[in-house]
Parts: sequence; structure tokens; C-alpha cells
Amino acid sequence: MTSIGERAFAGCNGLKTLDITELRVAGRGAFYDCRGLEKVVLSRFTAIADDMFLNCVNLNELQYVDLSPEQIETITYTGKEAPFGNCNITKITFGAESSASFVSEETNGVFALYAEPEKKTLLKVGQNAVSFSVPASVERIAANAFSGNSRLTNVSFAEGGALKEIGEYAFSGTALNEIRIPAS
Repeated sequence: MTSIGERAFAGCNGLKTLDITELRVAGRGAFYDCRGLEKVVLSRFTAIADDMFLNCVNLNELQYVDLSPEQIETITYTGKEAPFGNCNITKITFGAESSASFVSEETNGVFALYAEPEKKTLLKVGQNAVSFSVPASVERIAANAFSGNSRLTNVSFAEGGALKEIGEYAFSGTALNEIRIPAS
């Protein structure tokens, strides 16, 4: 299937896994409020719409079949409103081979994906994070690293940290109520 209309599957709570690797046209809220949905399989070419998975509260895994972790930054949903808003994404898996060394770490039930063992680039943080402490080693927060996490209210940065850059839409769609960016 290559096209799905607006709210076509909204509220379909029986859906557990969804493969939309061939989807090229998606309507707003196509899978809105599908509370049984746990995993979505997609590709770099999958169409994503506003509110597409909004309130899919049990959606915890995204699998990109044609990406490696170093390519996750190429996935931007520019101008899209909360495509994964109010979801609980805690795991992202990749189908493409990777030559890089990535670090995935879990702290207090929240996963974080870093581009290298030294944790200089923070690629993605699980959408179940309410609060997150950026390690002092992080020099760059990638595009969309926290985006769509409507539960995130607090991000702290280590004193004397190495942070130099925050990517596009890194905190879009979050519930941050205060942020203090260090002078590093």
C-alpha cells in the first residue's frame, strides 16, 4: 500500500505491528490513538503526516529497514506536528549495516543512542523520558534528538560540559518548561 487517508486507522486498538515501508502518501492522524500498536517498521522514504501516531501510547519501537544508526539524522519530519506525539518509543532498531561504533545506553528506563563510544554526539533519546541529564562529554545534540516527546519537561546539562551545537528540531514537540543552556 502506498497511500493512506486521514484517520484511516484511527482508534484501531487491535493493531500490534505495522509495516509501512512502502507508504508514500499519509493523511493526518492516519493511526491516531491506536493504543495497541507497539512496533512500526518503516524506511527512509516512508511518508509521515501530522499527528500520524499521536496517542499511540504503547508504541515503543521503531525499526528503520534501510538505515544505519549514523543515518538517523537524515530522518527529519520538518514542519510535521507531533507525528509520534504522546508515544512511548524506547527502542529504535536499524536494518542497514553500520561501520561505526554506536553506544546505546539505558538509565532509569530511558534509552539514549550516541554516535560513538566517547558519547560526543547524542542521536536520540527515548520518548518515555520525563527528565534527561545530558552527559558532560556531549558536544552535539543531533536533529530531532528529543522531538515529539510530549512528556519531557526537564533537560539538564552538566556543568563544564562540552556542548557546542544543538541540531534542528532537537526539542520540538516537547513539554519543556525551563531550560538553562550552558555557556560551553
